[in-house]
Amino acid sequence: MFRKPTWIALAALAVCILIFSAYRNLTSAAGPPAQPRAVNLKWAPSAGADAYNVFRSQVAGGPYTKIGHSPTASYVDTPVPEGTVLYYVVTALSNKGESGYSAEIRIVVPK
Repeated sequence: MFRKPTWIALAALAVCILIFSAYRNLTSAAGPPAQPRAVNLKWAPSAGADAYNVFRSQVAGGPYTKIGHSPTASYVDTPVPEGTVLYYVVTALSNKGESGYSAEIRIVVPK
């Protein structure tokens, strides 16, 4: 059996666990088009996990929608809607199945 990602593990590495990247819509005549906003999620790996599913909601406590899958303990969610509050959870996957949800993390996406 493997450990599911825990809030304690996530909170202990707060700076490294969750990094929010907000890209402003800066353009120039010769520059590339504006980049969308992104949320970079990182968490402590779970022992025995082969991969992770990432879920998002605009409501605390869910319901959550699966937005991606990652073979590593990180995921980039892009584009994200500006001016919203987003809630994320992850599950760990192994040959024994899928863990329950991790603790929820709240992100405020600025306008």
